[in-house]
Amino acid sequence: MKTFSLTLLLLTLLANLQPGHAQSTDPKSAERISKLADEFLRSYNEDFGSYKLDAWMEHWSDDAVRESSRERREGKKAIRRAYEDILRGTSENRLTHEKARMIVGNRVAWQGDYAGRSRQSGRPVQVPIAIFLTFNDAGKITHAQYYLDLDHLNDQRQGKAPIR
Repeated sequence: MKTFSLTLLLLTLLANLQPGHAQSTDPKSAERISKLADEFLRSYNEDFGSYKLDAWMEHWSDDAVRESSRERREGKKAIRRAYEDILRGTSENRLTHEKARMIVGNRVAWQGDYAGRSRQSGRPVQVPIAIFLTFNDAGKITHAQYYLDLDHLNDQRQGKAPIR
């Protein structure tokens, strides 16, 4: 049910990105944005996953905004602190199992899974995630939104729910 809900959210948000357009009309622009998204995912798994925050933060513009349904961080320094917090609580952080990717102009919407391991309990966690990235002309992220079921993630950390 949660995967269906994330898919519905993804499609709804995409419909609002640029009314009347489900995909980029410029194939070269769409290819560029897709490559930037690939690099973002690679860097998350390799750089962030290996605690190389300097390399990970190279993807973000100085005035970037990162937000979810529970928090909003403005500026590269604040965003870095958010990722430091994640690393304190979770290891083995990965974005996996791409289920959907859509590009509209300079934006990409990506749906897959987030996986990691709770440092406190040692338990693995895995939940669906939807990520929306906006890139500037320099290829840096200016705005990132992400949605995942934090309650289910916390239940997995505590052993109250199995990983899917």
